[in-house]
Amino acid sequence: MSLAQIASAIGKRFICGYCLLVCFVCASNDCFAADEGPGNPYIKSIKAKVIELKGGLRENPNDFQMQFRLAVCRARLHEYREAIAGFSQAINLSQSYLSANRKPGVNQTTGVLYLALSYENRASTYVRINEYQKAVGDFGRAIKIRPKYPPNYRNRAIIYERLGNQTKAKADYESYNGLIYLQQHKSERPATSSSTAK
Repeated sequence: MSLAQIASAIGKRFICGYCLLVCFVCASNDCFAADEGPGNPYIKSIKAKVIELKGGLRENPNDFQMQFRLAVCRARLHEYREAIAGFSQAINLSQSYLSANRKPGVNQTTGVLYLALSYENRASTYVRINEYQKAVGDFGRAIKIRPKYPPNYRNRAIIYERLGNQTKAKADYESYNGLIYLQQHKSERPATSSSTAK
């Protein structure tokens, strides 16, 4: 299958991490909050959330979840440099949390998830400001953390395509398609219990 066939089969849409919408990779700032203007109640609620989260971080500056949510709000307001700084802080806080809690019996799932989400969302924000190499790096880091999460492969493939690296784009599209296929056919696998073998 050619790269053009793969791309047309999936569509050239970018899965935007911070707003969980599917956007075209155009970095045109066409986010759902952008066109509404400052009087939009949605924008007002995000700005109110920013104030609330800043207050919470003053009380608990090591809260990686709160830092992540603040960065998401910044990205939704198209404050991309602030969002990138916030996701970077969330990455550092998540890594510190994981390092401090490497003990038997301590559940690290939340820290690992927020670490991956922070890389994914920082990558999405880098795309918005046309810093594609940085986005590729962050999607690569997110893939190392969550290797079975298909959108990261798809997003990185779209960026590789934009950068003119058709070989890497094709490999990521194939990884994406393979993971989607496995997820769709997971429930169709025949049972392997001894009761089915007679």
